[in-house]
Amino acid sequence: MTDTGARNTRLLGENWLKRQAGQRGRKLHVSRFYPADLSRARRPTWWFEFPESDFAEEGKCTSFLCQDESDPQQFHHLLVPNSFLQRVKSGLDFRVDRQMYSIYLSADDNDRFKELRGSGGTDFSAFLQRPV
Repeated sequence: MTDTGARNTRLLGENWLKRQAGQRGRKLHVSRFYPADLSRARRPTWWFEFPESDFAEEGKCTSFLCQDESDPQQFHHLLVPNSFLQRVKSGLDFRVDRQMYSIYLSADDNDRFKELRGSGGTDFSAFLQRPV
């Protein structure tokens, strides 16, 4: 995806979250929907990359917005406690070259929001705020 495409998806996500939940001030990560033919995982996914500092603060949550497959103006909102991310980080993929965690969440119906890249197979579905 181009930088412009990523910025547009992020802006769409920020505006969507403000309209839906009026939320501001927490860490926010936004991913476009990647169909199987454009995904490194060769499956439909959402991809996020972020440093550990984004989930270091205890008692806080991080928002992950996953662009809807059928309507790019809509998003699935995962509100993940930082304590959960701290607990599962050893099972997430860590890119040493960039000092970033890189997660690929499945967009398949049978294992939606399950992490595909790391060793833990971490399931994020419990943090879905409300289905699109």
